[in-house]
Amino acid sequence: MRQPRPASVRRLTGQLSSLGDGSGNRRQDRRYDLTLKLSWQLIHRRRPFDSGSGTSIDLSSKGILFDAGRLLPSGLNIELRIAWPVESISLIVYGRIVRTSGLCAAVVMVRREFHGASQVGAQCLAASAGSSGASVDCGSAPAEQKVTPYFN
Repeated sequence: MRQPRPASVRRLTGQLSSLGDGSGNRRQDRRYDLTLKLSWQLIHRRRPFDSGSGTSIDLSSKGILFDAGRLLPSGLNIELRIAWPVESISLIVYGRIVRTSGLCAAVVMVRREFHGASQVGAQCLAASAGSSGASVDCGSAPAEQKVTPYFN
């Protein structure tokens, strides 16, 4: 099995592919080196049966490579809850494990969504961008929202 590429190689590959110089990278979407804490939950027959935590290695709009901390089987559905660098916001990814290498797993995303940002948070973002002239109280932290599993 192929070992994960070192971070320096991944960065170089990403830089070359963004230049369009024919570096051989077949991915259409740019990968971003993001090391973020995450928790994962394996789903089999619409039921969670195993869980753990790890860290992301890189992320694109269609996939994520992460260190699961242990071996994971390919082909299973997975839910990832990624702690986004913004306070009280999580990126929830629903997908399928398409490849593993050692403790790393590659997931193709089926669906992704941000959770934790309340409607007030969305209004604050719009107000800060100047799209709304209304006065909005942005002082309170958004409440965590309940996540409904995708694979039900």
